[in-house]
Amino acid sequence: MEPTHSKGRTPYLGNAGSVTFRDIIERCFIGILNDLRAVPFGRPVEKAEYGVKSFLAPRAFVWYLRGDVSKEDHSKLALEIIQGAKDQARAAKNHKPPPPPLSEPNPPINGHGSFIFPPIWIGSEPKPTFREKAMGGRLRFPQVTIFHGTYKGRLIVANDDGFLAIGENDRVKAAGLLNEIMAVRLLDGKDVFSFREQEVGEATIDPVTKQIGSYGVTSLSLRARLMEERWNPPRIPVYEKRDVVTVDQFKAWIERADRVTQDPELAESLRFLLEAYTHLEDSAYMESFVLSWLVVEKHLYTVWKRFLKDEGVSRPRRDKLAKPGGWTVDHVIESLSLSKQIASDEYLKLMSMKSLRNDIMHEGERVSKEQAEQAFESAARILRQRTGTMDSQPGDAVLTS
Repeated sequence: MEPTHSKGRTPYLGNAGSVTFRDIIERCFIGILNDLRAVPFGRPVEKAEYGVKSFLAPRAFVWYLRGDVSKEDHSKLALEIIQGAKDQARAAKNHKPPPPPLSEPNPPINGHGSFIFPPIWIGSEPKPTFREKAMGGRLRFPQVTIFHGTYKGRLIVANDDGFLAIGENDRVKAAGLLNEIMAVRLLDGKDVFSFREQEVGEATIDPVTKQIGSYGVTSLSLRARLMEERWNPPRIPVYEKRDVVTVDQFKAWIERADRVTQDPELAESLRFLLEAYTHLEDSAYMESFVLSWLVVEKHLYTVWKRFLKDEGVSRPRRDKLAKPGGWTVDHVIESLSLSKQIASDEYLKLMSMKSLRNDIMHEGERVSKEQAEQAFESAARILRQRTGTMDSQPGDAVLTS
């Protein structure tokens, strides 16, 4: 299916080949029903009114009328409509285009974005009024730019309903940058899922107003429900309870992510950790375990290289002893244990995870939820320590140093 796009307040119905005339008519009738729900809360119409013609399809349109037309002179009403159409045509014919601007406006910044998930409110949670509740749903359209700043030299903008856009034209790079930011929230113990590449849609950002212009979320993503809520608010929101992040908290979150991910290796490990958690919550335990172990293994080699350097080992020997092809992670764990860099219980835990990883790769061994959770906690503990999220603990020389 094509992504669902929105621009202004006119929802895009999708590819013309996938939307039937019945779909268009249903959308029209739903709008009429929503208007009827509002009738008890408005003043009665004294005289029948008619609005402008709205096109439904190339050869179909609808004309909305309000009031009791049975009390009106039908001929007079028809003549008014005809005269109005003539006046509009005459005005359009005589309309002179405005003079060209003295300078070209700044072109929009092309980027990508999507909704933070599970969803959050940024700033404060909107409270629907009694009128909005009585009319059948939350009628507020939360599309207010609540934050704008920079992340790794790129403009980043957030709406109050958690839609986040970054000025990166490459979809893969944009997803990676957004996932770095999400991983920092994960280290703080908050539930957050990764942005999959297909969940990050194109978005434009006005460089002057910092408003997000056109944007899209694929209909195959859970995040698409959040887009749908903007245009067709349900009586009870799908995600009724959301965390609320203040603007100051959100700003600190972005700034901290920008700071701790300057190390490319650390940024990569953070993305692996976020994917591991997303797989864990999706009950994909084997995938989660492998990604968590990857974070642990990368850290083991980092600790081993640091130990060799501290011991005064020459650069050529360090390169030889730290090369994964010739000096396996098994050798690294044994060497760190013999050099008293690993406590006995830590050694047993690492060897158990390493053995399970080998069984997965060579024998297709299944992974339990408990094993995946233990590996994730070990990987998270490492990265919390490396990013300053937690203090050092005695005896945690490898798993948290």
